Amino acid sequence: MMKLFRWSGGHNAYSQYDYLLEQLSPGMAPARMQEREWKSFAGEADAESRFGRIALEAPAAVDQPLHQAVVEEFKLKGEGAADWQAYGAPLEKLPRPAAPEEKPGPNPEEPDRAIGLAPVPLYDER
Repeated sequence: MMKLFRWSGGHNAYSQYDYLLEQLSPGMAPARMQEREWKSFAGEADAESRFGRIALEAPAAVDQPLHQAVVEEFKLKGEGAADWQAYGAPLEKLPRPAAPEEKPGPNPEEPDRAIGLAPVPLYDER
């Protein structure tokens, strides 16, 4: 795998993973790495990387598109939350998503446009 992509271990946080890598290849035994194996493989033996379990204060709805996520959905709660929050993007710098666009409804005074048709000239005005 190291031939396919380069990984620089350091100052990474991993939460809620039973396996940090699970590779299934046809005809081969599955390769699974837990914390100890991952640290060796990725060069993350330093104390900067964190492994454990942490929860979100207000997780987003399962069906919510990621581009609509707001800062509050990335805040952490529980023991050590402040330490874990130092990893990843600084929340105060994340942009707010734009409000969903409202599409205008049909105008009853323009029946052709109400069903999505553009007016077509019946004769050439030249």
